[in-house]
Amino acid sequence: MGCAEQREKDAFFSFRNQFQMVSCIRSRNINAVEELFRKGFKPDFHMPSFQGRTALHIATAEGLRGICDVILRQEGVLVDARDDNGMTSLMLAASADSLEVAKLLLDQDPPANTRLYNKFSKTAQDYAHSDRMKKLLDLNEWEL
Repeated sequence: MGCAEQREKDAFFSFRNQFQMVSCIRSRNINAVEELFRKGFKPDFHMPSFQGRTALHIATAEGLRGICDVILRQEGVLVDARDDNGMTSLMLAASADSLEVAKLLLDQDPPANTRLYNKFSKTAQDYAHSDRMKKLLDLNEWEL
């Protein structure tokens, strides 16, 4: 099987199993999430039934640090992937006021980019509600 055929097969597997992945993430079933990745779910797959979000988007929106950690260990994960509205995982973590998840995203190599804008001309800083989140994002913006 060639590279193109393998990518199509992986994309089909991810498309077919997007509801299962989201269900496993939302139910906090780390083992099931890991199993889906082992079977071929692509961490960079933008799920059409969920506003083009990736598994990382779903986990960060829920503030699930453990699941985010599992996803970030996968080969091919894109920390700054954007959903259909241009939202990044960092923007969703800031919106959910999930400081632990935001720190995890900012500790990646390369770190999540604090300066990206979405379709609404907003950055992660614009979604931060708490002073702690604003401070974390502000400190990391100056480090870029």
